[in-house]
Parts: sequence; C-alpha cells; structure tokens
Amino acid sequence: MSQFFTDMMGNSVKVIISIIVLSIIASGYYFSAHAAIFNTKKTIEVKVYSDIFYKLGSDSGPGTVSINEIIAGASQFALSMCDDTVYQQVLGKTVDSCKLKFHQSKAKCAQFLTAHNAAFYDKKTSVSLVAEKFIDYVSS
Repeated sequence: MSQFFTDMMGNSVKVIISIIVLSIIASGYYFSAHAAIFNTKKTIEVKVYSDIFYKLGSDSGPGTVSINEIIAGASQFALSMCDDTVYQQVLGKTVDSCKLKFHQSKAKCAQFLTAHNAAFYDKKTSVSLVAEKFIDYVSS
C-alpha cells in the first residue's frame, strides 16, 4: 500500500512540474508576441506608399516619418502609376517613357525635397503634400 502512495506522489509531482514548464513556455510566447505588437510602429520599414500612413498611426498617437521614408513610399507609388498602361496611354505616354523619366529625375527631385522641406513629419496632411510634390516632380 505504501508503494501505491509513493507512485501516486511521484506521478503527481511529474504532472505539476510538467504544468509549470508548459505555463512558462506559454507565457514566453504570449509576452514575445505582445512585445512585437507594441514595437511595430517603431520598427516598420517604409516600402510602399501606405506604409507611410500606417507608421504615422492614428489610434495610439502620431508617430513620425522622415522625408526619406516619404520619398521611398512616393517612389513606389509613382512607379505603380508608370506601370499602368491604360493610364499612360491616356496621358499620351508609354510605360517605358514614364519609367525612364522617373529614373532620370528621381535623384534630383529627392535632393531638392530633402533640401527644402522638414526632416520629419507627424501629420498626414503634410506628408500627403510632400509626397504629391515628389510624384509631380518625377512624373512631369
């Protein structure tokens, strides 16, 4: 009978230890996932136009974007306009001529915007105006 209680106590300890280990692992996953969510605004890299506004955020207070991030996002947007064959035909241009014009003027336009505008922005209206200015420069 004493052997029975010893076996039961040994199994109970193993179960308790297993539960503790699983709890630690689960809480580690939980906290690492939430840490990634809270750091998203700070670590997002602007690759497309919409990333600019996502980074600015709206719920948790405004973030900031740099002039270089605006140029990166606006560049992607301008190239997507160049890739639209129907849009280019309406303008009397071709996809190739639009892309050539973009690549020829991008550096000069970016340099001008960087020199004549603020380094960081925190308002969507200001960001839109700067992005539109860049898109106009590279597409006209």
